[in-house]
Amino acid sequence: MDYAGLITNIGKWINRTNGEIDDVIAEQIVESQYELEKRVPMWFLIDEYTHPISDGSTSTLIPNHIIRILDMEIEDSSGIRYPIMMVHPDRLRDLYPSNNATLPDTGRPEMATILGHIVKFGPQADDDYTLHITAHHHLDPLTLTTNTSNTWTTTYLAALRFQVLIDLEAYIGDDPRIAVWKERLKDILADMEGEARDTDNVGMREAISETEDLY
Repeated sequence: MDYAGLITNIGKWINRTNGEIDDVIAEQIVESQYELEKRVPMWFLIDEYTHPISDGSTSTLIPNHIIRILDMEIEDSSGIRYPIMMVHPDRLRDLYPSNNATLPDTGRPEMATILGHIVKFGPQADDDYTLHITAHHHLDPLTLTTNTSNTWTTTYLAALRFQVLIDLEAYIGDDPRIAVWKERLKDILADMEGEARDTDNVGMREAISETEDLY
């Protein structure tokens, strides 16, 4: 099903067949997709991103659609990848206090911390490198013209449909089906969480800190 079809479908589910709240439904689909993506790190929400690290740099920005960093590696000019240890910001400052000084510690970046969407690392890069980030991320929002469907509207349509229906409760009013939809969504999410656990890469190191939930 595509985005336009889902808007019509949701309208039928809540007995709004004349298009009177299609604009509300359209926006709610986008918002509900966003909420689902934060809850379950499904396989199609995990990708690798590459960022150039220039000689002399001590930080880089990561895309704002990333939810959580799962792993980071740095690649040198020979094509060899090395792991980067995630540390607390205070630890990074303690180890590399002269990162931005006139005579900083330089070398291949070995440690990093995340503050918002900024990755800070040390020591200061002594050459050009490539940062490889494995991340749990959001998909682009659905549109009627350029991004008309995605995995939520095809493979995992039921999860998105029930999430939208529940999120439209304010417009539906006192509908006895809402309780049924909530139970159905609960079961679907449990299945998806199990699928996410089953497909989790063995040995993947999840970087855990208060600053890495980038919602």
